[in-house]
Amino acid sequence: MRKQLGDQRGIISSLLELGLIYESMDDTEMALQKMRLADSIARQINDRVTLAEPGPGYG
Repeated sequence: MRKQLGDQRGIISSLLELGLIYESMDDTEMALQKMRLADSIARQINDRVTLAEPGPGYG
């Protein structure tokens, strides 16, 4: 739905949430895949807020 609406920040948010879910299920490979995709989209749209946030496991 978000993709159809062109909601890039919403897509980023959804991918990060999926990454956290996969991480909680100990599926590191899928977690990294979703988080890397979110990072890629954030870089494409120059979303500085997302790029500045540390990922899971930091802090």
